[in-house]
Amino acid sequence: MLEDPRRTPAFTVKIVSDAHHATDAQDATAVRAGRTSLAQALLDFPVATDDDLAKLVVYDDEEPPDDVRARGLDAVVYVVRGAPGDRAKERVAELAASARAKTVLVAVHARDLASHDERGDEALLEAWATIVSPSNVYLTSTPTEGSARGVDELRAAIVQRALEGIDVSVARARRAKRPYATAIVAGAALVTAAEGFLPGAAAFVIATQVGAITSLYYLYSGKWMGRRQALSLLPVFASEAAGGSAFLLVKSFLPPTGVADVVAAGVASSMTIAMLGAVTWALEHGYSLDQKAQLKIAFLRMQAKTKAERAEIARNRHRWKDKEFWTDVVRRMIFD
Repeated sequence: MLEDPRRTPAFTVKIVSDAHHATDAQDATAVRAGRTSLAQALLDFPVATDDDLAKLVVYDDEEPPDDVRARGLDAVVYVVRGAPGDRAKERVAELAASARAKTVLVAVHARDLASHDERGDEALLEAWATIVSPSNVYLTSTPTEGSARGVDELRAAIVQRALEGIDVSVARARRAKRPYATAIVAGAALVTAAEGFLPGAAAFVIATQVGAITSLYYLYSGKWMGRRQALSLLPVFASEAAGGSAFLLVKSFLPPTGVADVVAAGVASSMTIAMLGAVTWALEHGYSLDQKAQLKIAFLRMQAKTKAERAEIARNRHRWKDKEFWTDVVRRMIFD
């Protein structure tokens, strides 16, 4: 079958690391594992949009096909551990030249969050910013247990660059981001469903919601939102959903109680979808998150949908660890 000439080609990304430059076999294994886990995380949830915009093809171990190599990669993600070495600038230039890549992004990657020192984040960013543009440096981690860190922002940066090369309207470009917004919201719902069972659940749930808000903002705007600014949005939602929020706050001071925790987990995940759905709707329609009246209207609409879905969510408790389950719920509630 001949390919439709009007079809937008996929945005091609190669994940590269320097495992062969590692100091020992153990370190080389860690570098390769980090590269592969990051590649998997980048494509964990999203699928191509109906219009085939912002479709990503990520190459890890495998080499791109001849036609891709002939025209050059759209981006290279250079996976590193720690601060740049003496050859870092030269290596970045080599990658850009050898792959004929339009963009080189640096992912300073830590596979295990337990060994990650957040105090060094600013120093790492500043060090790599002397080699590449600060907007091309991302701190990421993909622990075996727990949530990935920084992957949503890296994915959003890749998507933004994919859309910049296509002549489409602003509205269509925003719609093309729906699979990636779905990934962020579904991931947060999956995590909060588990957090609802924990003592002190409210603190964990709020941290997850805040992280997802900042990721959504970056996806749609290409700009960073501070944690304090994201936290300032929560009272907007709490004022419209006192019952659900009060239940979680009371539950957070109690030990696990079996059935009550199931209810809390269901409330946590459905409220998370409603909140993040409102944020997604506002950003997709070009509203500022400072326009609180629009956020309240969107949240009330989403809250009505989530209340209707709560019984279905509870019946499917056995699927709460299934990413596809939450993806389907989020698509239905936010974009149908």
